[in-house]
Formats: sequence, C-alpha cells, structure tokens
Amino acid sequence: MTDFLCSTRHEGPLAVVSASGDIDLAAVGELWDKLSAQITAATAVVLDCAEVTFLDSMGLQVLVRARDHAEKAQATFALAAVPEPVTKVLRLAGLQQLFPQFADVEAAAAAHAG
Repeated sequence: MTDFLCSTRHEGPLAVVSASGDIDLAAVGELWDKLSAQITAATAVVLDCAEVTFLDSMGLQVLVRARDHAEKAQATFALAAVPEPVTKVLRLAGLQQLFPQFADVEAAAAAHAG
C-alpha cells in the first residue's frame, strides 16, 4: 500500500489538485474533498496525476463524479501527467475520452491562460 497525499495550488486561473500514491477506497474521500472544493462556477481544475501509482474502481468513480460536478458548475475538469497505470484503467473502463488530458500541469495552465 502506498501512502496517499493530496494538495492544492493555483497556477493562474487553473486550480491544481496534486495526488500522490494510490487512489483507492482509502483515498477517495480526501481526493473528493479537494476536488469538489476547487470546482466552482467558471473555474478550471486539473488533477495532476504525475505521482499516482494506482487507480481502482472507487478512484475512477471519483474522477467521473468530479467531471459531472464540473459540468454542472460550468467549470472544466481535466487530467495532467497521466501515468500508464491510470491510463490503463481509463482505457479498460472505456472512459479515456471522457477526460481532457494534458502532458503536464504547465500545458494545462497554458491552455487555460488568458
């Protein structure tokens, strides 16, 4: 089991939630709290996945929930620096195209600048 860490920061107009470790049943409550706090009307939120080592079905459910929450709030929700273990789960679930993805947080910030 990998310890889960989650933090938030802002890069210009972009709210960045950074996750590290396993996104599983033990982590989804904290991740949802961070994501939902950042998703408000007219915001752009990206989940920095660079340090994510594992994503289970509960983690996947939180990503879909965050996407739906963003859509209802007229905000955007995207993923950045998605590692292969996360890409694999998204692909197997048929949800890879559901989330805009960026190579890294800098690319996501550039896309939302100005």
